[in-house]
Amino acid sequence: MKPSQRRILKLLNTIEPACGLFNRVSSGDMEFAHLTYQEFLAAKHMVYMDIDWQDLVEKEWWEESLLLYMGLINIDRKKTSNDIVKTILTGKLETAENEDLRTHLKLLAARALCDFQPTKREGTVVDLSLKQLIQLVESNAALEKRFNAGILLGNLGDTRISEDNLVLVPAGEFIRGAKEYKETKPVKRIYLDDFMIGVFPVTNQEFKRFVDDRGYHREESWTWEGWQWRQERNINEPAYWCDRKWNGPNFPVVGVSCYEAAAYAEWLSKVTGKPYRLPTEAEWEKAARGIDGKIYPWGNIFDKSCCNSRESGLGRTSPVGIFPKGKSPYGCFDVAGNVWEWCADWYDEKYYSKCPVKNPPGSTSGSQPVVRGGSWFYVAGDCACAIRDAGLPGIRDFNLGFRLARSL
Repeated sequence: MKPSQRRILKLLNTIEPACGLFNRVSSGDMEFAHLTYQEFLAAKHMVYMDIDWQDLVEKEWWEESLLLYMGLINIDRKKTSNDIVKTILTGKLETAENEDLRTHLKLLAARALCDFQPTKREGTVVDLSLKQLIQLVESNAALEKRFNAGILLGNLGDTRISEDNLVLVPAGEFIRGAKEYKETKPVKRIYLDDFMIGVFPVTNQEFKRFVDDRGYHREESWTWEGWQWRQERNINEPAYWCDRKWNGPNFPVVGVSCYEAAAYAEWLSKVTGKPYRLPTEAEWEKAARGIDGKIYPWGNIFDKSCCNSRESGLGRTSPVGIFPKGKSPYGCFDVAGNVWEWCADWYDEKYYSKCPVKNPPGSTSGSQPVVRGGSWFYVAGDCACAIRDAGLPGIRDFNLGFRLARSL
């Protein structure tokens, strides 16, 4: 044994019992007790020895070390680190042998950018990554991959999200209701004027503007009942605002009462000069199912790949728009599943039997506002377009959000 090897062995034998970094196995060899530390040392070795990262980029076992390697380089070599990401997104992606590898590379590059300090990301590289992530969430990739891509998309700045991202629902009749439930009967043709409705539920990214602008302290944005409710409970933010499970930038905002949803719509109307509001129950249903009475936004047979219900197995909310097969005939995402959505109407079980057939305004009195659409916590039947439910106006749950509408 060389003198240098003996010195290393003596050092390891001295520190192994005390430091907790190594485990001695039955053969007498040592292994790292913490994989993360091993990956960090591997990354440091790659930097110091100038090892070619391209030899390792397609090997998933090296993923964490490669991310650490790019992060270390980014500290003082912004261009070099961004060039590595760009190479992954262009040359490496174009020569990848199969779709699974291409997906792996897209996610690897996006994770690296997320690890970089925002000031050390090059805009052109971020734009390229965002384009690839949007293609991924709108693809037929496995749900886990779309979910992870959605999270990264939100962290890099989801360009799909804006308060003015609404679709037109043209004037005309649609079939409302369902014969299976007493509260959805009778089935009728209902006429609605033109209106706009959000492509996605309102996200944390959008609601943050309201919070940052002290929307919770602007009495003029609240109804009288909502303001009293807020003051009595000292409400200053959504219920799960600081919980990382629910507060991803492009996840639907949850833990908001009907009072908070209405206040946000009123605040946004004042900020933009456009008349935002919660949709009526009839508007919500037409936007979700189209004109021909579909059971679900995509058709008449439930498909768990089309929405985030209990059947999806996620067990939580998801970034908006990652179920492209489930969008409505008008292009609305997440109208089935993800979160229940507040509507402007008060719930009245018998309203369908007595309402007008043209622009029904909904019941103007009651104790519980309508919610529609089902959620990640509920099963397939609750996600059907005709299902009506309701909640106390002050309830703030982890499966309850809202979507905006606008009159024309």
